[in-house]
Amino acid sequence: MFGERRRDFMYILALLILAGILLRSPAVLSLTVPLMLFFLLSYLSLPGDKDRINENEISITRSISSGRVAEGDEIDVSIEISLSPKLLDSMKFASIELEDTIPEFSEVTAGSNRHILSVSELEKKIEEDGKAVITYSLRFAQRGLYEIGPLKIRIYDPFSTSIQSLEYTEIHTVTVMPEVEMIKSLKLDIRRTRSIVGDINSRKRGIGTEFYGIREYYPGDELKHINWKASARLENGLLTNEYTADRSGDITILIDARSSSILGPPGKSTIDYGIRAAATISMNILNKKNRVGMIVFRDTIDVVQPGYGKRQFYRLMNSLLLIKHGGNMPFKVAAWALGRFFPMRSYIIVISAANDSSIVSTVAELCSRGYDVLVISPSYVMIEADTMEEGPEKETAVALEMMKRNGYLDELREFTQVIDWDVKKPLATYWAAARRGTGRR
Repeated sequence: MFGERRRDFMYILALLILAGILLRSPAVLSLTVPLMLFFLLSYLSLPGDKDRINENEISITRSISSGRVAEGDEIDVSIEISLSPKLLDSMKFASIELEDTIPEFSEVTAGSNRHILSVSELEKKIEEDGKAVITYSLRFAQRGLYEIGPLKIRIYDPFSTSIQSLEYTEIHTVTVMPEVEMIKSLKLDIRRTRSIVGDINSRKRGIGTEFYGIREYYPGDELKHINWKASARLENGLLTNEYTADRSGDITILIDARSSSILGPPGKSTIDYGIRAAATISMNILNKKNRVGMIVFRDTIDVVQPGYGKRQFYRLMNSLLLIKHGGNMPFKVAAWALGRFFPMRSYIIVISAANDSSIVSTVAELCSRGYDVLVISPSYVMIEADTMEEGPEKETAVALEMMKRNGYLDELREFTQVIDWDVKKPLATYWAAARRGTGRR
């Protein structure tokens, strides 16, 4: 609070004077003389309570390089400050402290969010560059919505006996998106396709890239599809190539966010890696003109209806950013939710730690209903192993838990495809293995 130190100083000075008078001690009274001079100098160097600094005399502008970044990326923050000429003249010997409030899970990687400058130094910067600018960089380790600010301003006299506090209340919001991985050859074996052109082999003749067969040429067929080598064997007529039609499909991502399936430390838990997998899959699939929807299963069911394109991607990302995991609703309810909100032709991608038998029974039920299902399981054993101390106890615990986990995954493999994902490696590596029909490391 403005003048708080100065008032404390005045109380001490008054007590010394009172003690000197009561004790009739010139020695005690003489101690007050240098203190009074010190107080007078500090009073003259900074406006006192009667002349409180007006906020309009200080101009602050904060700008950020980007309002939307991915996990692990950095943004640059720039703060421009200027003081009115009148205020500069009245505070020649004062100093000013700027402290920008930064959010949790962020780290200053360059510069500093706290600066102390003398007013004379500030005045010199303004004269040279027309403005005084301080900068720093922030890195965000986790997905989420973050706020930068408010900016706290403190003005000190040279002796720090008086402080005036102001606050720049403007807040800048930064959206930190889940980390997204590019998968070059992301293909899904979807049996039920839509009429819209995409990159899924529909197994029907039409416009596409995969060879289907050869037939007799008809007027109107494209010349580039004529099979000249096969036609050369005929005495009359031409043959043309036919291709399978490339169509789009419906993909539904089911994220298991129940309390029992969240394992590992914050930022590196199974749900964190599951969200990154969901972001990666949705972006790559939407880029192929497919339709993507999502269910987040926790103490309630969050649904994002299927959609196409960039707008749908940001809709999915916003949902992923705000995931609040918890609760232990029976996982079998997920089968009901899929039938209630999504079409039967959907290709289901289940993202779960797969650490209990309910996953096996639910996926088995989905497959029996005719759904095509892919299970992606971030390995919670490998995640938790990193948090344990080395030794025989760790080896035993990891081996036992791995045996239990492999039991569930082997049961799942009896009726569907499984990606057992060691999160230390890119998901793309495991996707390629799943395309070859293994899904194993």
